[in-house]
Order: sequence, then structure tokens, then C-alpha cells
Amino acid sequence: MNFLIPDKEPKMTESEIMKALECCASWKSCKKCPLFLWEDCTGSLKEFALDLINRKNAEIEKLCGEVDELIIAKEMAGDTNV
Repeated sequence: MNFLIPDKEPKMTESEIMKALECCASWKSCKKCPLFLWEDCTGSLKEFALDLINRKNAEIEKLCGEVDELIIAKEMAGDTNV
């Protein structure tokens, strides 16, 4: 994880975000949380989680579009196993 570096946006991996969410949701020890030393850990976690959700939603939309294109291509090719 990148900590707060001037002029750079901090980043967390998906697994770090998930671990932090698990710590907050289950009230586990904060010392196990990747954001333990952050000043506004819960506020930062909300931003990281929202960003992750938005990225996953965009990925899902892209994949759905690809599936739709494949279905159309198979239908146009006369493939009845769609």
C-alpha cells in the first residue's frame, strides 16, 4: 500500500480494501487493519470502497457488453446454441 505521499493519491489493493472493510464490519482489532495509522481511516476507507465498487461496476458493464456482442454474432452466424 502507498501511504500518504505529497502530490500523489494514496492507493490500496483490492485485498487491502477488503481486509479493512472486514476489520471495520466485524469490529476486529484496528491494529490488524491496513489503515490503522491513517488519521481519517473510516473516511478514507469509504472513498477507497466507493472507488472499488465503481471500478467493478465498470468492469461488469464492459463484460456484459462483450457477452451481448458474442450473442449477436452467434445469432447472425445462425448458431442456435446461444
